[in-house]
Amino acid sequence: MAALAFTPSATAQATGQRATSRIGYAYPAGGQQGTTTTVALGGQNLNGATAAYFSGTGVQAKVIGYDRPLTQKELNDAREKIQQLQDKRAATRHTASDSAAMPAKPVWTADDEKTLADLRLMIAMRQNRQINPALAETVTLEVTLAPDATPGEREVRLKTPAGLSNPLVYCVGQLPEFSEPAVSATSQPAPAGPNRYSGPSTRRSRPPMAITLPATVNGQVLPGETDRFQFSARQGQRLTVSASARALIPYLADAVPGWFQATLALYDGKGREVAYDDDFRFNPDPVLSYAIPADGDYTIEIKDSIYRGREDFVYRIAIGELPFVTSVFPLGSGFQDRASFEIAGWNLPLDQLSMETKNKSPGTFLLSVRNQGVLSNPVRFALDTQPDCREAEPNETSDTAQPLELPMIVNGRIDRAGDEDVFRFAGKAGSEFIAEIFARRLSSPLDSVLKLTDASGRQLAFNDDYEDKGAGLTTHHADSRLSVTLPADGAYYVRVADAQH
Repeated sequence: MAALAFTPSATAQATGQRATSRIGYAYPAGGQQGTTTTVALGGQNLNGATAAYFSGTGVQAKVIGYDRPLTQKELNDAREKIQQLQDKRAATRHTASDSAAMPAKPVWTADDEKTLADLRLMIAMRQNRQINPALAETVTLEVTLAPDATPGEREVRLKTPAGLSNPLVYCVGQLPEFSEPAVSATSQPAPAGPNRYSGPSTRRSRPPMAITLPATVNGQVLPGETDRFQFSARQGQRLTVSASARALIPYLADAVPGWFQATLALYDGKGREVAYDDDFRFNPDPVLSYAIPADGDYTIEIKDSIYRGREDFVYRIAIGELPFVTSVFPLGSGFQDRASFEIAGWNLPLDQLSMETKNKSPGTFLLSVRNQGVLSNPVRFALDTQPDCREAEPNETSDTAQPLELPMIVNGRIDRAGDEDVFRFAGKAGSEFIAEIFARRLSSPLDSVLKLTDASGRQLAFNDDYEDKGAGLTTHHADSRLSVTLPADGAYYVRVADAQH
């Protein structure tokens, strides 16, 4: 599917400034409406954080903690304190007969024992863990979500003496949440206990975390780990399992490759893999849809595709009979009283949707479908002030090309393999002609190509991918764009197709 538009024409140290505060992850990266949760923000230069700001309404937060790894001086001091405590404990073992001149025997207390154990643990963590400086500090928040907080993605920033940090995604959800304990640079490494194991060979050796559906589960994948969650399902249920990883943190600047590439696998009660996905169409986060064949226990499994991980490999997985929109047509509308859309997907209550447009402004918007009170994934659509029309078949050749009066927006789709849509317009010599596809930027899987020819069939311009400078995190700029000065008066033809036919 595509919406096709045609138109006729010095470092901080050098400057003495305080280093910028940066947060690398938020965990858990969301919470349920009407709940209060503890959220860890890991990053760099976070000392002195006094507040956290969330976009939108219905979210309140306060800073309740700050932690960081030991400096080298603190580490040396800890070692010296350990030696002092060990000397004290040794001194408690001498007797009066050892020497009459010896001082009074010291008393070894439970507090001494605890202090010694804590110091040894701190040093062991420092020696056994390679800490990423960009994730070394942790600010802990208490986050309260109002019962009527609007579901969806928000942005969270920290306020520090250096100013506001970069934003990170935080999600307000509707479903009950299950979360693993947070792991940070200063926390004790997670034990190899329930729900955690290293590598595929030990997958059955430890029990998964038990959850009830519907649910959203939160976790962090550490090196070599795979996380598993077990639930009961009934025959005939159509489960949607939707993971968010890249959607939460699109780019990890110092990871190779520079992102968390999550994979999902679903297992039945006998341990057989019944579904698997490592992406959804062009979206790098995986989504599964599975019709449950029999009552029983099932297990969902998530991992990094090459078993990497660390504190910022954060994920959220929504699981249940949840509505999920896979396509919408058309991808946009003009400003008539109501815009109508065809929708397709899983667990949807309807296949047609209409909405008022008269009070909106031009631009792109998010559209969701509600089923039994639960909102679906959001999909994008566009509103524009230009006149628009629908593609009219047949229009595969120059002889059947659909005529257009410019400027015009055409809502169409490549609806079968090898399909090519052709449009004809009358051009003037010296005028500038622009054609631009809006498909991938509106969540369509189309990888478009555009070609402009004159009346004789001679190609004047061709484009496959046009880089949108406003979408810097996009890894494949799949939409096409042409800009051509027309050489003569006459008929011209624009051809739209998919790059993979």
